[in-house]
Amino acid sequence: MYYLLTKSLGEENIETNENIKQQLQVFKTYGKRVKILTRDFDRFLDSRIQSLKIDNNDVINMFDFFQNTLNFKSLKITIHEVPEISPREYEIIPHGPNYQELRQGGRLIAHAQVMPATYGQVNYIQYFDEFGNPTATQNYDIRGFKTTEEYFHPNGSQAYTFWFDDKGNRKIILDYMNNPKQKVVPVDFHLEDYNGNDYEFESINEMFTFFLDEVIKNDQEANIVVNNPEELAAAVSLMKGKANISLKYQHLNNRKEIIQDLRIQQFNQIIVNTNQQKTILKNDTGYSQINYVPDMSLTNSQMHHNSLALSKRPGNQVVAIIDFNEKNTFESILLACQEVRKNISDATILLCSKPDPKVDLVEIFKKINSKNLQKIVNVAIDFQGIQKGIENSKIIMYLSKFAGTPTTLLNNFKQRIPAIATTQSDLAELIKKYQIGPVVENNYKDLSNIITEVLTNRNIQKQYMVDCKSTPNFLTN
Repeated sequence: MYYLLTKSLGEENIETNENIKQQLQVFKTYGKRVKILTRDFDRFLDSRIQSLKIDNNDVINMFDFFQNTLNFKSLKITIHEVPEISPREYEIIPHGPNYQELRQGGRLIAHAQVMPATYGQVNYIQYFDEFGNPTATQNYDIRGFKTTEEYFHPNGSQAYTFWFDDKGNRKIILDYMNNPKQKVVPVDFHLEDYNGNDYEFESINEMFTFFLDEVIKNDQEANIVVNNPEELAAAVSLMKGKANISLKYQHLNNRKEIIQDLRIQQFNQIIVNTNQQKTILKNDTGYSQINYVPDMSLTNSQMHHNSLALSKRPGNQVVAIIDFNEKNTFESILLACQEVRKNISDATILLCSKPDPKVDLVEIFKKINSKNLQKIVNVAIDFQGIQKGIENSKIIMYLSKFAGTPTTLLNNFKQRIPAIATTQSDLAELIKKYQIGPVVENNYKDLSNIITEVLTNRNIQKQYMVDCKSTPNFLTN
């Protein structure tokens, strides 16, 4: 079986999620048995799977696996159906649609928060002591069972997290302690009564290694493709079980770390997206087993998708895939937008990026507002927002070196719209190869000129649209 590894299917992993979906589609098309394996705990995983439009049986999460909740059938449990909340002991006081108070003899015992986009389904219940300090939080899986309990010290710092199966039996414990800098950090995972034994792990990656060995222990033909190798390669390298292991790098944004990973263990192969990446990595590491295989594959239905013609799309919206950490690139596209508006009065730009904790979106919007572009430039960092923007755009731009992947580029083919890349983009090589748009220098003058030209010159539009329409014949699986 093929196992596609990723740390998470959450929004913070938005680029890799689409790549994983592509890989899953390709393996299934060729009749291969395949599973997605995820490391991180996620009580909203079920909704993310639905959003990606893949099957629940395609995904095995490590915590679900050890909690014995892989096949739990969804319930819509409300506060009135929680076994611990007796209506004879507690007074349940609603406060609008979002949360309820639990009181006992007039004293506040807990807040019960409602799951987003549901009618009363329990999200979490936070308990308080007599002084109003939080003591514990019970978190509910979106499928409708109590999945974790978090306990806190009197000073508010975290003490323990417990994970449960759907019957309320404890399965995993996570301890927290102060590090030398007096910061509370997780220290040990305890796996309880797994096949009659207890286990202790010093990190989530150590537990992930054990999980991988358990999943493949009866598979004599295990093939592992490691997405997010920057975070998962070390865990995979410590496996005891035998498997063919491939590391799949979307970007080479930390080459020193990649070199370190390759020194830990001789993996079967390294996979990158472009020939340029292959050359760079081979020169850096001397590694011979490097192949470039971009995640680019279309089904027949996707190839013949009836997208809205450019001439029928309202306005002149441009989608720009960007990394907000590249401040010069951000500045260039804002200046380019001002220039484009001088010639195209209804031109707008949607800046699309994956969520990044290092990026302060307030500062991003302040910068946009400082140039009086608040009605012209918008931002999307969620999958649905980006997809909706692409469906209404006339150009997709790839501005930053580490923003966008070949799977993102498939949107140009499916929507039959031109691409524009800067020379620094990892996707510039593929855009040149498939001739679906121009590649320009990363400065506002070149950007504004090429945006204006593509938006106003119908002949150029038609040529790129023809290339977008004909190229998928080479990508069809």
